[in-house]
Amino acid sequence: MNDIPEVHPLNFALKYNPPTLVLHYRLGKDQTQEFAHPVKVFLKERATAAQIVNELVREESIYFSPNLIPREQVTRRTSE
Repeated sequence: MNDIPEVHPLNFALKYNPPTLVLHYRLGKDQTQEFAHPVKVFLKERATAAQIVNELVREESIYFSPNLIPREQVTRRTSE
């Protein structure tokens, strides 16, 4: 039995203070209830957008898996 929820991303937003990505998603294909998952982004000095995305994918793989959201899309958003 798989205990990992089936996440279906809808969109995500960027907050600047504090730096946070907020993923809006549904659980399961047929669900209508939407959820928001805020992820604080800890910016390291001289970190590139690609490095930040790598850490997001590693730490929040259920939500930011490249199978769900293209890595390039997350990189563009974190570069803003």
